Amino acid sequence: MAVKSPILLLVLALAALPALGHEPEPRYNRASFSVSATEDVANDTLVAVLAVQRDGSSARQLATEVNQVMAWALAKAKEAPAIKVQTLDYQTNPIYQKNVVTGWR
Repeated sequence: MAVKSPILLLVLALAALPALGHEPEPRYNRASFSVSATEDVANDTLVAVLAVQRDGSSARQLATEVNQVMAWALAKAKEAPAIKVQTLDYQTNPIYQKNVVTGWR
């Protein structure tokens, strides 16, 4: 079957040109991502542990100093109503040097 219309012949020839011409560059190593999500969540919780440590020769004096400093820190933390405050353990340990108690921590 022969094509009799010159316009149809021209359209067919123009359609075939890209296949005969230069091929487009291959596209490798390309990625594009777009992700979006929203949700209302409760505030995060942050836990902070504060410690006071003193070294010295008098366990009684050290306990007094530690208690004063910790009382100040607790009072500052309690100024913010959203902060929960609690105290944990309390330890007094001997400091040894050559198996002899030389102080307290």
